[in-house]
Amino acid sequence: MRKKRICSVILVVALVLSLVFSQSLVGLAAQQGDLKVQMYNGNKAVDTSGIQPQFVLTNTTGTAISLSDVKIRYYYTIDGEKAQNFWCDWSSVGGANVTGNFVKMNTPVTGADYYLEIGFTGSAGVLAAGQSAQVQARFAKSDWSNYNQSNDYSFNASASSPVDWNKVDAYIGSTLVWGTGLGGGGINDSTISPTSVTFDKKTPADIAITLNPKSNTFIGISGLTAGTHYTVSGNTVTLKQSYLSTLAIGAATLTFDFSAGNDPKLTVNVIDSSVTPTGNLSVKTFNMNTSATTGGISPKFVLTNTGSTGIDLSQVKLRYYYTIDGERSQNFWCDWSSVDGANVTGTFVKMSTTAATADYYVEIGFKSGAGTLAAGQSAEVQVRFSKDDWSNYTQTNDYSYNASATSPVDWTKVTAYINGALVYGVEPIGGGDKDSTISPASATFDKYVPADVSTTITFNGNTLVSIKNGSTALVAGTDYTLSGSTVKISKSYLSKFAAGTTQTLTFTFSAGKAASLVINIIDSTPGDGLNVTIGTGEGKPGDTVTIPVSFAGVPATSIGNCDFKLGFDTSLLEVADVTAGNIVKNAAVNFAYAVNTTTGTISFLFLDNTIGSELISTDGIFANIKFKLKSVTAKTTTPVTLKSLGAFADKDLKPITAKFIPGSVTINPNPTEGLKVNIGSGEGKSGEEVTIPVSFAGVPASSIGNCDFKLGFDTSLLEVADVTAGSIVKNAAVNFAYAVNTSTGTISFLFLDNTIGSELITTDGIFANIKFKLKSVTVKTTTPVTLKSIGAFADKDLKAIEAEFTPGSVVINPSDGEVDSTIAPTTATFDKYVPADVSTTMTLNGNTLVSIKNGSTALVAGTDYTLSGSTVKISKSYLSKFAAGTTQTLTFTFSAGKAASLVINIIDSTPGDGLNVTIGTGEGKSGEEVTIPVSFAAVPASSIGNCDFKLGFDTSLLEVADVTAGSIVKNAAVNFAYAVNTSTGTISFLFLDNTIGSELISTDGIFANIKFKLKSVTAKTTTPVTLKSIGAFADKDLKAIEAKFIPGSVVINPKDVVDEFKVTIGAGEGKSGEEVTIPVSFAAVPASSIGNCDFKLGFDTSLLEVADVTAGSIVKNAAVNFAYA
Repeated sequence: MRKKRICSVILVVALVLSLVFSQSLVGLAAQQGDLKVQMYNGNKAVDTSGIQPQFVLTNTTGTAISLSDVKIRYYYTIDGEKAQNFWCDWSSVGGANVTGNFVKMNTPVTGADYYLEIGFTGSAGVLAAGQSAQVQARFAKSDWSNYNQSNDYSFNASASSPVDWNKVDAYIGSTLVWGTGLGGGGINDSTISPTSVTFDKKTPADIAITLNPKSNTFIGISGLTAGTHYTVSGNTVTLKQSYLSTLAIGAATLTFDFSAGNDPKLTVNVIDSSVTPTGNLSVKTFNMNTSATTGGISPKFVLTNTGSTGIDLSQVKLRYYYTIDGERSQNFWCDWSSVDGANVTGTFVKMSTTAATADYYVEIGFKSGAGTLAAGQSAEVQVRFSKDDWSNYTQTNDYSYNASATSPVDWTKVTAYINGALVYGVEPIGGGDKDSTISPASATFDKYVPADVSTTITFNGNTLVSIKNGSTALVAGTDYTLSGSTVKISKSYLSKFAAGTTQTLTFTFSAGKAASLVINIIDSTPGDGLNVTIGTGEGKPGDTVTIPVSFAGVPATSIGNCDFKLGFDTSLLEVADVTAGNIVKNAAVNFAYAVNTTTGTISFLFLDNTIGSELISTDGIFANIKFKLKSVTAKTTTPVTLKSLGAFADKDLKPITAKFIPGSVTINPNPTEGLKVNIGSGEGKSGEEVTIPVSFAGVPASSIGNCDFKLGFDTSLLEVADVTAGSIVKNAAVNFAYAVNTSTGTISFLFLDNTIGSELITTDGIFANIKFKLKSVTVKTTTPVTLKSIGAFADKDLKAIEAEFTPGSVVINPSDGEVDSTIAPTTATFDKYVPADVSTTMTLNGNTLVSIKNGSTALVAGTDYTLSGSTVKISKSYLSKFAAGTTQTLTFTFSAGKAASLVINIIDSTPGDGLNVTIGTGEGKSGEEVTIPVSFAAVPASSIGNCDFKLGFDTSLLEVADVTAGSIVKNAAVNFAYAVNTSTGTISFLFLDNTIGSELISTDGIFANIKFKLKSVTAKTTTPVTLKSIGAFADKDLKAIEAKFIPGSVVINPKDVVDEFKVTIGAGEGKSGEEVTIPVSFAAVPASSIGNCDFKLGFDTSLLEVADVTAGSIVKNAAVNFAYA
């Protein structure tokens, strides 16, 4: 079987190579060809937010042209610098095969300071002789501000169908084959070779550079003198060693001036290999990614102990110096290390004194778990870092960058320190920053569940002198303890302080600046009366987060009035909006708030103006505060607390005692993004088999076209029984391969879309399943399954994808007849809009609970969860930290037997300010069908012109029997489409008003009805129907619409449940003045059907007005058989 897969891989490679060569021959045949371009503007408005050029390309030669070699340029003025977006609305070669790139012109001309360059991927194929290809393109600014087309070079104000138009240019390769090149034909940029060189002061020598002028004239090198600093002979420039020897250690950039075009640059890396390292640690380095510009820097280090005694790696620091090339937050990963990547740390330091080739360094350190580097021993570390927006670094101007090495070499431009002392390398500016730091720098202490507060010190060669609270020094051993680099502030010390206060502890070191730890003292002890809870949230700078203020324990006499102030830090938070919650009736009259940005307070007032009929009578959300998060350089948690309390009174004006529980907002400048490869975990007994999934998350919009990597495992503990492709791999027999090497303990994986486009990995999910057979152990043993090496990940256009691997593990228990503990339920949903603790019940079977972990992080008992008898409650404050759309898998480990997992889906059903898409709910028995409506509420006045999105469902529980358009969709046969993918468990929806104006979605109501057939279950089961991915929503003018999805669910009862006919009245939400549609659904209609029914529903006329009632899809001949009043 394995041999067959290997043969398949060889055949795949041969096919790919033959395709590459055939494409190359087509391209060569087309170099002398001609291409005619016809064009017109689909939108001729002078002022418009979207430009819509429509092209027809015709091959006027007798030779085929490879479209991947073709570029079209549309010239225009941007009329206000903004980021821009490109769409291909349709193309005869497939819209997905058309690319758009915005280019700012170095030398603007009349009518143009930008051009849009349209290209084609390899999947677009060839344009045969005489054949034409159509492209309908569209582009707009990110804020939808207007362009003025009247002053655009390529704009055609008169044509209403494609006409010959030489004000757009077409290129095959670098040759202009259509258009004027803006009046003078194309200008070719001159080039030089090489573009990066190294000059060693120990062995100085002249350096020769070859010029390729491309019809231009070489003028000289900027700032240098011909004959003195360099010589010119034909197309060769020789840089003199006498000049190069004057350059400082580091990188220098030389600009070669030509008469036209962009001037090429040469990077000269100046080193001095005569510098002898001082100390007993040597460092060899090379760059695994040597691209001049790149979204990720990937140095590899080999540390060798050249002394005679061991070195404690926790005392070692490495520094890699570089220029950030645009200030952004940054992320660090250790992809692999011989001392375990989990023991390697990375810290970004902005240098107080910069050099031309360094304004930052990443400091790589080691945790105590890395152990000791014995005399003569080496340790390897492979790291990677990038900016949070994946924008490029320019490596050629980086001090520590080595452009030439292909394996680790001695490289003194990386420095090493032991206990803060320089032992290897040369610093770029003769000294580094020596400030010590602590992390985290803020924390919360709750007097209700007291616990020590910990922070970790990065000493940078210094020592801790003292910790003070104001002028009072804390007592070591009593008020705090220091173990290695971890400081614990004792709970007995913190318990002395009053709730609502903030304690700022100052850490003073032997050198450098002091550091501060800010601890907010709270007390979440529930009161005997009303409890007012301020929620929590998290986001990155620029985001908005909503913090709910909730009332619990509302008295039977209700609340007639209340007023209070909450405080927040105006340097970190800005109030974007405050709205009344669902327990406030007639909020426009009874609810008020005021924000004071000077004092950092929000004042709230509630008063039932009817004096009795609009009281607050139930628990729930009183108000929602929407904060905009300001800029921070490190992850920061800032409190939102009670500032002052006026009064709370009931309907009879009797005072109510209110207890406030503070909240907080966490601002994280470095949220993790990009492709995540997660290696799962499993547990079993010796002799059993366990399956470890390898999952992909964050698959890019451009999909995955190929990938290859190796995972490592311990062959003394694990045996590979089988490997199978996961659900996200299409046509696995052709596109997926693996190989097991029992000598090295590795599994090699290869994925390659052999169709080059139609069988890409496009969704998150399981990539592969590894089935391990567990070998014999005498005690419970955990063995890792980790990344061993990575080849490459690339998208459909062969662009590199950064991948971050999270290791997994297998727990092996001795086969001694232990009974596993279980939990029920094993899945749950946490809604950030209405946060509530999540409960599960354990069946311990004689075992005890040891820990609950989320990944490698243990939850804190009493804070993150509580245990009462056999019931575990995961606290809402803990779950509120996680972003909506994520899944948190909590692992319950017991004293014996297998671990159990609780999977919690984090959602946020907070209604958005714009369009709300509500997925309905339903219930039935196995084998029955239920209909789930998908409703739109708050459709904008500008209507909906198009939308596309995917909903996800569990194919093991639900089967799609039918999907039909809802009542708000006009001419559904033309404008509405859907597709069901049973492999991924998704339903794709598409709406497009093909009349472009007269069949828009203009009212609230039901967009679609999904009929599910319910599969077999043994116990009552609730399964979600949720948003899987969203394409776009746009109005009649193609302006984007923000859409908020509210998930739904289906409840499945076993067949043996007694039939019970159910009538479900739906729910909806909206703002005053809007319309919402509430469905009334029937479930478990008896086999004998329904011949007649009559009933009355009640509603509050002071809050609701009936605008319309229509019969649903199960009513036949409604004009005769259905009536309402």
